[in-house]
Amino acid sequence: MPNLNCPSCGVEIENVSVHIRSLDCPYCGNWLRLTNRLWSAHRPQTSMSNIPSFLSVGRSGHLPDGESVRVAGRIRFSYGSGIWDEWWIENDADGYWLEEDDGQYYRHALVQGLPWGADTDALQVGRTLDVEGVGSLFITEKYHTEVVGFEGMLPVAVERGEKLLCVDGRQGEREFSLEIQEGALTVTEAHEFRIYSVKWS
Repeated sequence: MPNLNCPSCGVEIENVSVHIRSLDCPYCGNWLRLTNRLWSAHRPQTSMSNIPSFLSVGRSGHLPDGESVRVAGRIRFSYGSGIWDEWWIENDADGYWLEEDDGQYYRHALVQGLPWGADTDALQVGRTLDVEGVGSLFITEKYHTEVVGFEGMLPVAVERGEKLLCVDGRQGEREFSLEIQEGALTVTEAHEFRIYSVKWS
């Protein structure tokens, strides 16, 4: 377990899941990243504009099947013509990402992470892409995005201004999202999430 004392203010940070790799210090507000089993402090970020949402960091509840969920953190992305949020949801197992975009919610199940050495220019809307473990995907969207904000606790070490390439694709009725950043490809399958079905505490 890493040292959970904030390197800026020295206060011990409690109740941190083993999956967390970055978080807001609840005392001094500095953004902390886990590197080499120690926390490093980064300047506090400015708060994100408050856009109406059913979700907020710290909110908890239960799904109809009894699964407990807690909203642990959020990353906000900008893609030029708009923004969307991805919320990190802790559940009874390990957690998952919940995408919120224009009032729609999608739970993303990790398919796999792969090294990416291919040319991104070959990824064009209307073409197909063969993805190991998934098969052939028909590319429906391709866009560059940037991290513009974050809060709470996250399973990834994230920095404001990070850029990544996002590609959405379909295989029949199944929808997939691909994120390419620094030579790595992350593939998730998106499932519609019925936010109204959550019984919030």
